[in-house]
Amino acid sequence: MSTVDPAAVRRERRERQRGSTGALLLTVLGGLLLLIAGAVFGLGFGSALDTFRIMSLNSVFAGWETSMPLGAASSGMLIPAGVFGGIAAGAFYAYWNRRFAGGPGLRLAGIGPAPIALVGSAVGVSLAAAMWTEPFAVGVAVDPSFGNDEPWGAWEWIAYWAVYWVPALAIVLAILVIALGASTRRAASGREALIRELLVSGRRVPGEVTEAEVPHGDSDRVGMPWTVRFVDQSGTPRWVVEQGIFRRTAAPRLGQQVTVLFDPARPEDRRRIFVALGEGADPAAYSAHRF
Repeated sequence: MSTVDPAAVRRERRERQRGSTGALLLTVLGGLLLLIAGAVFGLGFGSALDTFRIMSLNSVFAGWETSMPLGAASSGMLIPAGVFGGIAAGAFYAYWNRRFAGGPGLRLAGIGPAPIALVGSAVGVSLAAAMWTEPFAVGVAVDPSFGNDEPWGAWEWIAYWAVYWVPALAIVLAILVIALGASTRRAASGREALIRELLVSGRRVPGEVTEAEVPHGDSDRVGMPWTVRFVDQSGTPRWVVEQGIFRRTAAPRLGQQVTVLFDPARPEDRRRIFVALGEGADPAAYSAHRF
C-alpha cells in the first residue's frame, strides 16, 4: 500500500498538465473529433429532411426517392453515430480542456463543447442541402400517370427554398451560441477580477445560511437557491440570495456558517457581494458553486 498522499499526487499531476503541450494537443484532438461528430449528425439530419422535402414537392407518381448518396437509410445511421460520437468526443474535449486550463471548478479554456458541435452540425447540414434531391418540376407537383398536376402552395415553396434557409438557420444558431459563450466568459472573467480586487480592498465577514432547501431526487448534483445573512461594517444586517450547483452531500444547510466578501463602500450592491462555503481566502471559493 502506498504511503503517498493521493490528493497530493492528483494536485501534482494537474499542475504538470496545466498549460502543457500534451494537454493542449489532446484538447485540440477532442475538438476536431467533436467537430466531425457534429458534421456527421448534421449530414444525417439533412438527409432525413431531404426525404420529407421531396415527399412535399413531388407527386407520389413522380417519385419520392431521395438522391442522397447514402439513400434514405443514411439518416438512420448518421444521426445516432453523430449523437453518441458527439457525447464521447465532448467528454474527451472537456476533460483535457480542463486539464490544460487548470482553472477552478468547471472552467474551460476558450470555446466550450456546444459551439463546436453546432458548428460541425451547421457544416453537415449545409453539405447535405447541397446534395438534396431536385423536384420533378418547380412550382407544381406533376402527376405523370394520371395528369392530376397540383400547383405548389405556401408549404411546398417553403420546403423548396429550405435548401437555403435551413443551412442559414443552422449557421445563425451556431453563431448565437458562440456569442453567448463569449459573453458568459467575459462576465466570469470580470467577476473573478472583482473578487480578487475585493479580497484586497473589501471586507470578509461571517455569514449564516438562513434559507436552504435541497431539492428531492437521486441526482448527485443539485441546483438550488440559498439565502445568507451577514452584518456589514456599520452593524446593518443584510441578506443575499445565491444560486448554486452543489454535490448533494455538500449543499449548504440551514444555520451553516459561511464567509461573505463585500465592498464596504457599497454594501448594498448585490453585484459586489460574494459568498464562500469555507474561509474564503482563495478567489476560487467564491466561484466554485455558482451557476
